[in-house]
Amino acid sequence: MKPTDGRKAGKSALAEIAGAVICLLAVMDLLFPFSVCRAEDDGVLGQIAKANDYYQQKQYTESAKIYSSLAGEGYENGYLYYNLGNAYFRSGKIGPAVLSYLKAKSLIPRDKDLEANLKTAIQETNDRLEGIPPGLLKTILFWLDDFSRTETVRFLIAANLLFWLAMTGRLFFKNAYWDAARNVFLIVLCLAAISTAGKFYAESGPDLGVVFEKTADVKSSPAGDSVTLFQLHEGAPVAITGEKDGWYRIELGEDKKGWVQKESVGA
Repeated sequence: MKPTDGRKAGKSALAEIAGAVICLLAVMDLLFPFSVCRAEDDGVLGQIAKANDYYQQKQYTESAKIYSSLAGEGYENGYLYYNLGNAYFRSGKIGPAVLSYLKAKSLIPRDKDLEANLKTAIQETNDRLEGIPPGLLKTILFWLDDFSRTETVRFLIAANLLFWLAMTGRLFFKNAYWDAARNVFLIVLCLAAISTAGKFYAESGPDLGVVFEKTADVKSSPAGDSVTLFQLHEGAPVAITGEKDGWYRIELGEDKKGWVQKESVGA
């Protein structure tokens, strides 16, 4: 009887493990999305269908009301916000459209149609801003904006599973192949942990807001009689860094800071 080739056995085991991981990720994909977790309620599905019908009939205001109501009830889904943004845009409400698209982008960051519609909506604004600076963290972890928070958590879970499976395989198949697999998955696990921590930290920073009024005066202090530093127009995105007495403190970079009335900005 020939002795078992450790390398072949190791490769075969790794192939089986990889298949198991793919199956696990598929199951995870079923556990997370809105469509399965939240939208199985017939009432919600009926509301979505009704909103879609209104949109097809060009009754965009009515469509937006339903989508907005669902979002207000806590249904977090990128395509819900995407459809809401479309309805707002068709209704001529550029500010709410931009805000809805930005919320959608945090959940479905790589959607090409969303990117195109967001760009179109921003082009409709009067302000030509450079945008909110990404900050040091996002400059270093430049890939963070390409993944949602849920995706980074899935990546971390999968990387952790792969690492410990590699460790287990190394116990049974003591060869250089499994040593290399362990080292690779350890690097992947560290990268996943850093990405997940970075994503959570980045999203714990200043809230994102968008100007809803046609014109908003940005003041030097939270008072109506204070000096007007500059003006913003509907659709301009801002970072909300503080709140006081019915005013938001906003930033658009190092040189553009001030206070605007809360009713002028949607968040």
